[in-house]
Amino acid sequence: MDLGRNPLARFRSGDFVISDYPITVQDIEHATSQVDDFAIDNRAVISRTLHGISAIRNQKGAINLSS
Repeated sequence: MDLGRNPLARFRSGDFVISDYPITVQDIEHATSQVDDFAIDNRAVISRTLHGISAIRNQKGAINLSS
């Protein structure tokens, strides 16, 4: 999830645009509120799953997300 860009699902065969609406700060805040706290390595797990996400922070500490 990149702020200001359309959300994508990435597959070996290529990227798939999930929505024509760009990601907002509210989208990122909602996504980060659904996971456990980010560890010092900027990773968090999604409760009750085997999945996790990584926080990619800009110079001001704002988060974009990667799975």
